[in-house]
Amino acid sequence: LFRAVYLIFLKIILQIYLSQNLFNYFFRHFDKLLAKSDENLCIQIANNKYKFNYKSQNAKHQPVTLHIYNPIDFCFRIILDPKIGLGESFMKQDWDAEPSPKDLLTLMIRAKSKNNVAKLLAITSSFLNQKTNEHKKSLIVEKIVFWIFQAILNTVEGSATNIHQHYDLGNDMFQKFLDPTMTYSCAIFEQRITELLIYAKVSSNITEDVTNHFKYTLNSLKLEEGVYDKVIAIEMIEAVGHEFLPQFFNVISDRLKPDGIAFLQAIVCPDAYYERYRKSSDFIKKYIFPGGHMPSLNGIEKALPEKILKITEIEQINRNYAVTLDFWNLAWMEHEQEILKMGYPLEFHRKWQFYFALCSSLFEYDHIGTVHIKLQKCI
Repeated sequence: LFRAVYLIFLKIILQIYLSQNLFNYFFRHFDKLLAKSDENLCIQIANNKYKFNYKSQNAKHQPVTLHIYNPIDFCFRIILDPKIGLGESFMKQDWDAEPSPKDLLTLMIRAKSKNNVAKLLAITSSFLNQKTNEHKKSLIVEKIVFWIFQAILNTVEGSATNIHQHYDLGNDMFQKFLDPTMTYSCAIFEQRITELLIYAKVSSNITEDVTNHFKYTLNSLKLEEGVYDKVIAIEMIEAVGHEFLPQFFNVISDRLKPDGIAFLQAIVCPDAYYERYRKSSDFIKKYIFPGGHMPSLNGIEKALPEKILKITEIEQINRNYAVTLDFWNLAWMEHEQEILKMGYPLEFHRKWQFYFALCSSLFEYDHIGTVHIKLQKCI
């Protein structure tokens, strides 16, 4: 109750302050973000009442227009939690972008890289924090969100609940954007599946962890030890969690024969900011994959049983996932009315639209990765 009253009071204060300073904030800080970029951005606030144009003479990409329909709510959500607020405000219809939300996200990623900004949304929060003394509040909110996230981490009991929230939404919904095979994973373009099988050296005696991962955990599978030539896990490791990675690889190692091979497809976080990532929450962790966790390649290597399981090959397929997500997003938007008629609210539809756009952008510019990892048991 206290937190709810506090947030209402904070929002009133922000409304008073932002009504006088909002537009200077947008113009000044988007100009700072784009200062060294080769981008064209138009920001239209409150139905074209206020407009900001940034045009680079060396623009290499198509112009993007950001429409902000509810500027007060937009700013409030972002200052409350910069990592999650942009997605939340999109869900609430505070903003949209042309040609698409993905175009805005990729513009911001490029501008960030060009301008060497520490955080994608730090500019949004820093100005308001300086003026409203909200810096401590932002840190507190970040910690609260992290503690909430810790409560849904993947214990044996919690894993099934977390997975249920995403994968058990109904096949009718998933059919609206997946291909006829219902493959909810990265497509490989310009590469045949047989090539992957050769890469993994797949033979007759295989166990695939991922097939029923939403019904079972590794502990409940009770697979026999030391009898499998190969173990294949496709995007299953993201449901394990940092603390349980050693246990995960110990189970794989125990199930493999000597000289057996494990093949993983994993979505990974770059090593450079893995420690920060694993100690915080974000839009994907909160709204899309509760309890989800991207390992890093270095984290995977450290979690392997020493001198027993080793990495022999790694293949990057990031761009394939970006294209896959673009296809899913296209189908998702084409079937919008059908999905709404199925009983899913517009906020849910926009949440998944933002999820597709955000992940595609991150894969396209290597801010997250997808890898094929081949492991071999040494004894």
